Amino acid sequence: IVSEFINCRSDLNDEKAITDMVKNGINICRLGLIKVVSHKFSPVGLTVIAIISESHVAVHTFPEAKHASIDIYTCSKSPEPTNALLEYFKKHLKPQTTRTIRVKRGDELEINDTNWMISYGSIGTETRYHIKERIFSGQSKFQKIDIILNDSFGRMLFLDDDVQIAEIGDSEYNDALVHPISEAEKLGRVAILGGGDGGVAKELIKRGAKDVYLIDIDEMVIAACKEHLPSICGDVFEDKRVKVIIDDANNFLINYHGFDSIIYDLTLHPEWLTVNNREKFLHDIFAKISKNLNEGGMVSIQCCDVYDIETINMLKNILRKNFKRISFTPVFIRPFCVEWMFANAIRK
Repeated sequence: IVSEFINCRSDLNDEKAITDMVKNGINICRLGLIKVVSHKFSPVGLTVIAIISESHVAVHTFPEAKHASIDIYTCSKSPEPTNALLEYFKKHLKPQTTRTIRVKRGDELEINDTNWMISYGSIGTETRYHIKERIFSGQSKFQKIDIILNDSFGRMLFLDDDVQIAEIGDSEYNDALVHPISEAEKLGRVAILGGGDGGVAKELIKRGAKDVYLIDIDEMVIAACKEHLPSICGDVFEDKRVKVIIDDANNFLINYHGFDSIIYDLTLHPEWLTVNNREKFLHDIFAKISKNLNEGGMVSIQCCDVYDIETINMLKNILRKNFKRISFTPVFIRPFCVEWMFANAIRK
């Protein structure tokens, strides 16, 4: 059994509690405990591995993301003991959602389905994208990068298996971020936090932006999009009005100031990127965005799917502290196969 526990409500950084859970669960389910070892990582996270009479059990935790990964491997033909152990772990770690697969190991083992990319939604859904052709696959020091050819949406960019943009449908995404800025005539000096595919920058130049800063932490994303997604970025990376800065968005906001508008084209789920609490991370970065805007400057944000109510409400509360005239607009983005929420606001 391989299972992912999402949004766990228990303390995932308590080494003793997790170790005791593994020991007690194995004993209760009579899986023959032999030995348990554990290791706590710095600053957070831990791994507990148990050797059992028929193989092993492992628990890996990511407290900053409220996430635990569970591996239960036995040679038994009966599924009852392993199913019981998985339920025991669920009872103690209290995940909001779980995703589980059962793999039959042996000579016929087949783990990866290479014909599909799968993106997971916020309400326990998944969207599968058929891979007609795999154009590019790479692993940077930040994330896994895939560009595929899909039957319906053309070339598509995925980061860590999450769809980012596609040839069919890129216009509605880019327009949703840029249109509020264009309407408010805030196209003088603009910063894009994220946006390594170049589509938002291209739309800004198309609408007359005079000075565009594109800040992306991952140079490999930009290089892959320049080579494999020219229909999305065009020649924007060669345009003299566009300045590409390879850096973390937080670092950029410390060193650059005085923008008419800032586009937030990053995730609102940065759990894998920071050891900080998500709400604190978002509060801090939007406070920096506010300070870096000129008087009356605008922020434009890509948020999340419309069903992620927790994130939308969190963002509303964060924006109220530094912004006014806050507006949320749902837009159906074809390659996302769902309505996506966008927001904009004016600096107080």
